[in-house]
Amino acid sequence: MVADAVQRERALFDRFAKADDLDEEAEAYAEELEDAELPEDDLWGLDVGVISAVLALSALGALPVSSCNAGGFGGRHAEAFPLVVLYLPRELAHAVLNLARKAGAGVDMIEGGLVRLFGRTDYDLHRFAEFALREHSPDPARQFGRDRSR
Repeated sequence: MVADAVQRERALFDRFAKADDLDEEAEAYAEELEDAELPEDDLWGLDVGVISAVLALSALGALPVSSCNAGGFGGRHAEAFPLVVLYLPRELAHAVLNLARKAGAGVDMIEGGLVRLFGRTDYDLHRFAEFALREHSPDPARQFGRDRSR
């Protein structure tokens, strides 16, 4: 699922990069999503730029609760920079911090014990997912280094 999201999101990055009018392309994309029948068809309703990071964090065992791409692909958004807010189990903290560092993303604590993964651009969060995919899914029987057979 994460590999598919990374690939689909990368294709969306290319699509938006080629657009003459970003807001117009965002509207066209939003209209396409209206025909989605399954959550995965519209990439779970997530903003382009945070899709793969949200799924990678979930696969690692974190619980994302909020995300925003800060308008990096058109439209008006609530946040000033792309981010994912999550509950992060203590045993995953080191792995997430390491992945964020490699991706050029930041991690900090916010109120209520929540953790925020953020980037200067959406590409930082996408790189986070790419690193998570590479480093935590070496064996098809294991998902992101967590053996499901136990």
